[in-house]
Amino acid sequence: MNFIAEVSGVLTGIGVDQDTIDTIKGVLYTNQELLHEDQPTTSTVGAFGRSAAGADLDTQTATAHEHVVEALKEMIKGLGIYSQNLTTFMQGMDDTDTEQQELYGTVRQSVQAAGHYLNHHDFHDHQDGA
Repeated sequence: MNFIAEVSGVLTGIGVDQDTIDTIKGVLYTNQELLHEDQPTTSTVGAFGRSAAGADLDTQTATAHEHVVEALKEMIKGLGIYSQNLTTFMQGMDDTDTEQQELYGTVRQSVQAAGHYLNHHDFHDHQDGA
């Protein structure tokens, strides 16, 4: 299952309306494509001329590109951590559902056993009514 489908499933599971889910999925799909299509480029030396101001602009542009690349790497790393946390959250929900289902079965059996006992016992004469 891909990340966006997992997000959609979790949002549905916690009661987010479908229009909001569709909007979130659209943003994720759009930005996923942009990350793969638009790689930052570096400018060539002298791209802004050979003057001191041009050289300074070359340096500033190269530095800005480095910051963009680092920011994209951090964002991708953050999305990876988010994905792991979301997967852990979904597993926790599944585990909780399983545990609650098992607990419900145990409680139901106990109530049925107690009901049988209560239906066949005379508490006033301390005799078994079976």
